[in-house]
Amino acid sequence: MKKKLLCNLSILLLTLSTGCSAGMTSAPDWFNNLGDEIVDPEGKFEEVIMEITDPAEQFELADKYLNGRGVTANRELGMLLLEESAAQGYKDSQSLLGRVYHNIYKDYSEALHWLKKADEQGDQYAPEFIGNMYEYGFGVPQDNYKAAEWYEKAIELDNDVAYVRLAYLYMEGDLGEKNLQEAERLLLLAVDAGNERAVVEMAYVKHLKDDYDEMVYWLQETMEVSDPEVRDIANNILDRYPDLELEDTN
Repeated sequence: MKKKLLCNLSILLLTLSTGCSAGMTSAPDWFNNLGDEIVDPEGKFEEVIMEITDPAEQFELADKYLNGRGVTANRELGMLLLEESAAQGYKDSQSLLGRVYHNIYKDYSEALHWLKKADEQGDQYAPEFIGNMYEYGFGVPQDNYKAAEWYEKAIELDNDVAYVRLAYLYMEGDLGEKNLQEAERLLLLAVDAGNERAVVEMAYVKHLKDDYDEMVYWLQETMEVSDPEVRDIANNILDRYPDLELEDTN
């Protein structure tokens, strides 16, 4: 069992409300009734934590310990709980483990192992990350066509990020000739799904198509986006048009 300290995990974690399975050992009532603002200065939680065997509760507790939500942060313990849950076949833990190994540890063998297990259970994030591995050759032979197949599978599972990733492949000509029309179609679907990154990528597609008016429209739309990275990308596009000024709606 690997016990490593993690950093910057918050963007990777999902907080789910799930029940307990029959026959599994659950947390005692005093633990379940604690609010999110409660801290654990005396380490009382650790007295019972490792006796809990229900994989859904293990996943929930892993989230608490990894992020310090209601307890004193203990990322080593959080990771241990996550691995115990994943080993019992809990899909969400398998998916998260794969993404942690991919993004944090760069252990692509372990990442692929857990992501494929999660994919077998219909997880919507796993195929996107496997596609990313094939696109960039992370632990597997680089293959844009296999990447596209995995992204398409993720799209079927309503993963809006996969729309954007697949659009990149068409935009850059990584699946043959550049296909800006297909890239635009995918990005519009991502926008409809609420993906903020797709908004600025639409502006970039319009830039590539020399469609100035539409580019301005999509750049203006980025002013409504909360993601600072999206605003940074928009500013990089704007740098190419020094005479263009957008109205800041914030």
